[in-house]
Parts: sequence; C-alpha cells; structure tokens
Amino acid sequence: MEKKLSVALSIAMLFAIVIMVVPSSPVHATAKQVAQSYTPQKAAKSLKSRSRSVKKRRIARRGGGGCQTLSGSTLQQKASAYQQAIHSAASQHGVSKNLIKAVITIESCFKSKARGAAGEKGLMQLMPGTARRFNVRDGYNVWQNVNGGARYLGLLLQRYDGNTRRAVAAYNAGEGNVRKAGGIPNPAYVGKVMQAYGKFSGTKESALAFQKQVVRPLQVAPATSGKVLPWADLNTVKVASKAVVSAERYKVQPGDTVYQVMRVTGVPVPEIIRLNQLPAPHGIKAGQVLRLR
Repeated sequence: MEKKLSVALSIAMLFAIVIMVVPSSPVHATAKQVAQSYTPQKAAKSLKSRSRSVKKRRIARRGGGGCQTLSGSTLQQKASAYQQAIHSAASQHGVSKNLIKAVITIESCFKSKARGAAGEKGLMQLMPGTARRFNVRDGYNVWQNVNGGARYLGLLLQRYDGNTRRAVAAYNAGEGNVRKAGGIPNPAYVGKVMQAYGKFSGTKESALAFQKQVVRPLQVAPATSGKVLPWADLNTVKVASKAVVSAERYKVQPGDTVYQVMRVTGVPVPEIIRLNQLPAPHGIKAGQVLRLR
C-alpha cells in the first residue's frame, strides 16, 4: 500500500510540473484543476477503494456465484449432453428429471469427471459409501452415476413422504442429520437446488415454498451378479404393443434400457448387446430398432 501511495504522489507531482512548464491553454487549465484536486488524502482513498473492488472481484471469481445462477437456457444446454441417462433414471426411479438436473447443477455443474475432497465422484458427486450401497462400481460412468444418484433421491423422497426439500437436504447432509419435522441443517444448499429446479421446470419455486412431489413406491431388487450393467438392479416391467416388438425386432421406446428390452422380449441382455454390437455403457436411443435374433 505504501508503494502504491508513493506512486500516486509521484503522479501528482508530475501534474504540478506540467502546469509550471506548459503554457496556458484549455488543456493546461484542466491539468491545473486536476493537480489541485489530487491531494495525497484523495489518492490514498482512491487506492483503498480500488483495492476493495479488486478483492471483491477475486472473491466473486473464486466462488463462481454457483452454477444455479446461470440462465435457464444455459443450464438446459449443459444438461442436454446427459439427457438420455437422466430421463432413463427419472422414469426408473420415479424422480422428476428436473430435480435430478437441479441436483447435478449444484453438485458438479454437469462435469462428469468432477471429484470432491471427500472422494465424491461424477455428475451427482456420489460418496464412496453411497456408490457401494447402490451398486455403482464406476463413479465416473455417467449411466451408473446418474442411476445411483436418482435411486438415492427416490428412496429419500419415500423416507420424507415426498417432501422434496428434506430429501434434497438429506442428499447433501445425510439421512441421519435430517428429520421428518423441524429445521433443515443446510438451507443454503437446498435453496440453490430449488433455484436450479425452478429454472429447469419454468417456475419460481424457492427453498421456502415448495410443494411435495408425488412419489411412486419403489420395489427395487438388489443385483445378484458380480458382473452387472449399470442398471441391472432396476425392476421396471413394461408391456409392449405389437407395434414396437416382434419375434425378430424391437423398436426402442423413450426411457428404455437394455434390461427393459430383455423383460419385454425375453431375450437375454448379453444376446441383445451381441446382436446389436452395443458399446459400453450399452445405451440405446428412442426409435432405434434392435435385432432380437
């Protein structure tokens, strides 16, 4: 600060010299006026103000303001890269796709390789214990990560009777730290998720006013094999019409996974993968026609 003040005083002295040397003119008059008003006290005050401004900008850059502060269109664009995995997980676990996107917004800002200080991984920043609990073997695999996180959200929504704020709070703070009644220990986190949720759903929902989400019961059978695909423990049964399934072909419907195709057609998953040469993580798209023989 002393060095900066010295520089300011030098500038003031330079103005004084210019006034003494340069002949009278409009420019000379202006320079004289500036020099007379540029006192050491004002110079110090200006430097302090500039220093505070720089400090605030640095803090803002470091904090980033939060991914939830981005525009709704920007957030939708970020989410679009993972649309298939998010929609599939949402339909499988009975969780709003917009809620999944909102949690991802706050947890990783849609960075699939994000890693936290405590070992959290991927889009939904699954803790190691949570990953093991929901059979997620690769936290950086988008399909495994989103399905594991969505499944956890679904169970939390059940636990808290559909209260989204409490489910979100427990996702961040842990089930043991959030009761079904009383205060929420992490309102700032919940508020950020609700802000992002509002942008994805096109509403102005906030942390203080949010209705319960309708949750369908989950009946998820645990995986029994050590060699399972990311969604092997999902237990959704669909009834397909003749228009989408035949003895030799199956037309993929929105939200389908290879396990759903297996349940509808009776063709084993490894066979579906082999016949259609599906690369890992074996994702399929709506409208795609799969060979069954």
